[in-house]
Amino acid sequence: MALTGLLQRLNSMGYKNWIKAGHCLLLLKGSLQEFVVSEMKSFHRELRSKIPAALQNSSCQCKATGKTFHPGCPVCAEWKRLILNHHMNRNGEIHWGNCNPSLWPTNYWEVAKAYMPRGHADKRGPELCDASAILNLINACDRFRRFDNSKVRAVLSSDWFVEDCDRYETDGLPSREETTSLSVYEVEKQLIQQLLEETYFQIEDKNTWTQQDNDTLQTIKKFLSDNEDLHSDFKADIVRFESLYSHLTFAEGCSL
Repeated sequence: MALTGLLQRLNSMGYKNWIKAGHCLLLLKGSLQEFVVSEMKSFHRELRSKIPAALQNSSCQCKATGKTFHPGCPVCAEWKRLILNHHMNRNGEIHWGNCNPSLWPTNYWEVAKAYMPRGHADKRGPELCDASAILNLINACDRFRRFDNSKVRAVLSSDWFVEDCDRYETDGLPSREETTSLSVYEVEKQLIQQLLEETYFQIEDKNTWTQQDNDTLQTIKKFLSDNEDLHSDFKADIVRFESLYSHLTFAEGCSL
């Protein structure tokens, strides 16, 4: 059933190109991952060396939410200062809610997530982040200024990436070798999962349910209903959307 359904979907040239583009981003992420891990571990050690000795072994229970973080202890205050000192967008939006500040002294990836777009709070390592997160990290952290990252900026600012990146990316591939061994069906499922997640965050950020959101959800539900091999894999995501709907303010005339 899965193979038959996939072959039918691949009869659409647009759908086939979507899968191809998504696979390219997987390969890009796989190629950058080892480099980014090495650089961020070194960066974390450098920041940690700048923390006053009296605070080195302190612990806390500080938490960050959304774009706001008011440190409740001197340890987190110092880490926040250092992170901001190296942030290329320090006067703009920083998604502190991606991070668990209490882990900054010991976990390099919790520091790295301060340089990423929203939605990475549960991403415990680089293998769980998508290409957009990795590229934004490289662009936002001045640790990478010593490299020529003009190509990174070009990709991030391109019309294709800005408009379609959330449709083409996926999570959870730890290496280029594993990426190339994935079946097309597995790649497809991960791309759909990423698309659903990005769509969910976009609606949640607005805090309002509009007719366009209705249309988007109905399109998703119809697609999954028409493709039985995918439907069972994403039932929980549809329930999540419906739960979001019940908690948001909605425009007049909107109903599921």
